Amino acid sequence: MRFFHFIIFRVLHIEYNHETVMDMIFIIPTFALILFCLARFVEMKFVDKKMKPLKVLIRDCVIFFACVLISNIACSNMGGSIKN
Repeated sequence: MRFFHFIIFRVLHIEYNHETVMDMIFIIPTFALILFCLARFVEMKFVDKKMKPLKVLIRDCVIFFACVLISNIACSNMGGSIKN
């Protein structure tokens, strides 16, 4: 996870400190959610060729966002303990 933070901080020229890492905890799941929603839409449009109800799509997106956010928070809190 720190590798992705390092890349994003280098690309965006942001100083690496605790506040920016806490902001990244919400930015990374948001980008992942956008990609997930696009992938689901492409799957419905071209693979299934049948549009699912919007309620189902929103439910899947909320569950996906929650999973990515919780795992991102867990990984950032474990920081150095994974290496030991």
